[in-house]
Amino acid sequence: RVSMAEWLEDHGVGVEVTQTFRTKEGGTIVLRCQIAAPLVNLPEFRKTGHMPKVSEDQHFLRLGHEGKEKVYQAIRNFIKAEYPQRINERSQGAVKAEALVLDQFDSNVHPDMEDDDNDDDEPDEQVEEA
Repeated sequence: RVSMAEWLEDHGVGVEVTQTFRTKEGGTIVLRCQIAAPLVNLPEFRKTGHMPKVSEDQHFLRLGHEGKEKVYQAIRNFIKAEYPQRINERSQGAVKAEALVLDQFDSNVHPDMEDDDNDDDEPDEQVEEA
């Protein structure tokens, strides 16, 4: 079982999921994510076929504002196009998903959604077992 963050990392994009919300019936899940700029490997992401026109030897941190925005938009398009297919394949066709990639606004989370990160039944600290 591979998470979205691990899947993106395999394609050259380091993503941190900062919050997870879901509807009570489980039909909709909202993942709030952030991309750490140093964690975008342009040569690896180029292999997805979603890369905008950027020089082959270009490093992400050396791109200007407009170049970075183009890469971020390409990443969004990649997630929107490819992640639902991945879910469908991994579930052997049992799950049909749709991915929307939006800017982070409070209005994207509906009032009836539960914040999985604020579950009072869970301990505040995670203990790693050896």
